[in-house]
Parts: sequence; C-alpha cells; structure tokens
Amino acid sequence: MKNSLRIALLVAFVFGGGWLWRTLFPGDEALIQRQLHKLAEVASFPSNEAPLAKLTNAAKLANFFTVDGEVELARSFAQRHLGLLLVLQQTQQGAAGFPGRFVGGLTS
Repeated sequence: MKNSLRIALLVAFVFGGGWLWRTLFPGDEALIQRQLHKLAEVASFPSNEAPLAKLTNAAKLANFFTVDGEVELARSFAQRHLGLLLVLQQTQQGAAGFPGRFVGGLTS
C-alpha cells in the first residue's frame, strides 16, 4: 500500500514538474505561435471599424517588427486600403516614428 502511494506521488510529481517546466519555459515554437496569434488579432479588423481605430492598429502592428523589418504589400491590397498605404509611406520617412522600412515597390 505504501509503495503504491509513493509511486503514485512520484508519477504525479514528475508530470507536475514537466507541466510546470513547459509553462515557465515554453519552447521557441510556442513563443512564435503566440506572437503570430497576437499579430493576427492586431492586423485583423472589421470593415466598418473607425479610421482612427485602424490607424491605432497600424501603430500597434509596428511593435511586432524589429528595426530591420520590411513590409511588402500586394498591389490589390494597397489599392483597396489607400489610407494604410499612405501611413506606411509616411513611416518610411520617419514621420510616424516607425522603426522599420517600407518596401516602396508593390508586387502584383
């Protein structure tokens, strides 16, 4: 009886320790996946959202990129979202304080 209780406690301790380790020290894949989910939440917005809210989300979007980050937009996206394109072009000139670089040439 005592041995089975000790074994059960040992197994619970090992599984609990493994869970705690994965929670406190997640792997690179989990960290990247978490960042991508946050990025998707910031980049996605409904079509009826206010222009100021869109601008705020565009500013939040900048926090996901490093100093040497580049943004490349498809021509169809840029034609539909001209306001965002203008904001990105201003950031290239440093007007909005965006640390990244906007790739001026649009792809088809």
